[in-house]
Amino acid sequence: MSDVPARGPRGRRSRAGRTAIALLLGGAALTVSCETGGPPADRTRLPAPVGPPDVLLITLDTFRADRAGCMGHPGGLTPAIDRILRPGLLARRAFAPTPLTAPSHASLLTGLEPPTHGVRENGMFRLREDVPTLGTLFGDGGFRTAAFIAAFPLHSRYGFSRGFDTYDEELELPRERTSVNVYARRPARRVVDAVLDWLRGVPAGERWFAWAHFFDPHHPWEVTSSLDRILDHPPYNREIRGMDHEIGRLWRGVTEWGGGRPPITAVVSDHGEGLGDHREVTHGILLHEETMRGLLGLAAPAGTEAARRLGRGIRESVARYSDLLPTLLDLAGLSVSDDVEGLSWFDPSARGKGAYGETYYPTLHYGWSPLLSWRDERWTYVEGPDPELFDRDSDPGERTDVIEAHPEVAARLAAQVAALARDPAREEISPVDPEAREKLLALGYVTGTTSDPRRGKNPKELIDAVNFLLRGISLSGTGDHAGALPFLQRAYRMDPDNVSVLFYLADCLRELGDPTTARAYYRRSVERNPQMPEAWSHLAQMEFDRGDLDRAIELAEEGLSHSPEAAVLLLSAGDFRRARGDGAAAESFYRRAVEAEPMHFDTWAALARLLESRGNRAEADRCWARARDLAPGRAELPERFRTPDSSRPPARR
Repeated sequence: MSDVPARGPRGRRSRAGRTAIALLLGGAALTVSCETGGPPADRTRLPAPVGPPDVLLITLDTFRADRAGCMGHPGGLTPAIDRILRPGLLARRAFAPTPLTAPSHASLLTGLEPPTHGVRENGMFRLREDVPTLGTLFGDGGFRTAAFIAAFPLHSRYGFSRGFDTYDEELELPRERTSVNVYARRPARRVVDAVLDWLRGVPAGERWFAWAHFFDPHHPWEVTSSLDRILDHPPYNREIRGMDHEIGRLWRGVTEWGGGRPPITAVVSDHGEGLGDHREVTHGILLHEETMRGLLGLAAPAGTEAARRLGRGIRESVARYSDLLPTLLDLAGLSVSDDVEGLSWFDPSARGKGAYGETYYPTLHYGWSPLLSWRDERWTYVEGPDPELFDRDSDPGERTDVIEAHPEVAARLAAQVAALARDPAREEISPVDPEAREKLLALGYVTGTTSDPRRGKNPKELIDAVNFLLRGISLSGTGDHAGALPFLQRAYRMDPDNVSVLFYLADCLRELGDPTTARAYYRRSVERNPQMPEAWSHLAQMEFDRGDLDRAIELAEEGLSHSPEAAVLLLSAGDFRRARGDGAAAESFYRRAVEAEPMHFDTWAALARLLESRGNRAEADRCWARARDLAPGRAELPERFRTPDSSRPPARR
């Protein structure tokens, strides 16, 4: 079957901001063909295009720039990406503003740095509503806009869908939760399928802007057997090769759709991956080259004004991610607001600028110091409890701290950091609901927050505690609690006041049948941070399980005094009132839970069950219907709300 989408009929374009939010259950595994030939012979090339080109943004999650062939990697991992960027302009010194998905993408989409756009971490901050995005700006410029998201950190609940006519975020969930390895994400093949399907509905002659997000290189890796056969590489590299294969299919499809002319295309990684460099296994904690250097390149179709302006070759000046928005708008012939912090690559003043970097992940989750950075064309300055300076000309891997030899350079770059840095305000942090916590956790993001940042704690010195913690969480997620316990205990010995370590160690001990010790660790975690609703909920449930209903209610109410809108505690409070026989009070708590988390299956299901027990079948059915829409494959659904293939609802556009 051809990948070329047939053009849809002309029609009036909707600006209704439609959002596809179905979560698919039991998605098929990524399959990759080894064939790399040209388009199938039965493809019919469309007439040569006229008018300005369309625009495609491809973002690669957790992609190390040094794995791209166009950046010097010899392994042949990225032939499609190399082919796309070969006629364009590639930034040799592109740096992410943060080693995290949501805040880095927020900078790409808004042209602002994290302190300004306000997204400082995954799952805890929402993009400010007064900030326009690429979707908004291209839509206002007459483009049909669409985004195709591959992972939960970019969910529409965090504001990333603003301005897009279509926001396709159909993420895959396993039928049975037996592993953290496949959850709240979708593989490259399904992203490409969704983009090409959408293109079939774009009327001929209407300009479009599409954003395709690929998540495959993100840990944990799920390499298919077909990739095992074609590449003798580590799993991370094989994930990249499989993703690149699908990007090649996307590129062929959009090019054929355009009558042989590709769109203006930007390819950018949101951040890199540690892979053990500087002892960081994943990303988010440190600000070194392996996680902060990005792949960033742009290309335009030959013969267009955009291609003439862009040129071909290597951009040596530092490229910031906030520069992408003004550069793309400039290439597309659209105006750029003065409120944007980034600068178009065609603006002469863009040369010589440095790149700001930050990570508040250590602060928000572990209570450690944040790390801030500034990079110019030669130097990297990292600000923390023990500031460091690296000379990338002689030390590209950032291994040797030379701050004592160049204090004047460090002072100059520290002043740049100080001019932009701003700690996140507590009122900007959104509570992480249980559903979001589980989905982020499955992707390796710990979501316990701390109210007591210990600014003297250096993340670089404690990185091994993170490695042990994440290993323990991963093993627990597969049901191997006995295997997880030694890793969690090692993390605890390294940082005994870390609320995330305390919480997950308590969880593990509870699963292993040691409620007494688990209760002690849960209690310590809420003493360190009273705003940990899941810890309060577990404490309350453990009291209920041993027959002390009054104490369970007291603990749930104590937790609610600190987190009054926490759905997990509202559900617990409702369960305990129902167990006491107070249906009216239980209903009140369940309704508050639905109001707090209307996108959570369990809140609707709890209310539906109670309403049924109280004889209100009509409203109960309305609640069950809402729960089914959110998670059609859940076993808790009554038989009358199930369909033969309820785990595969039709895609919503």
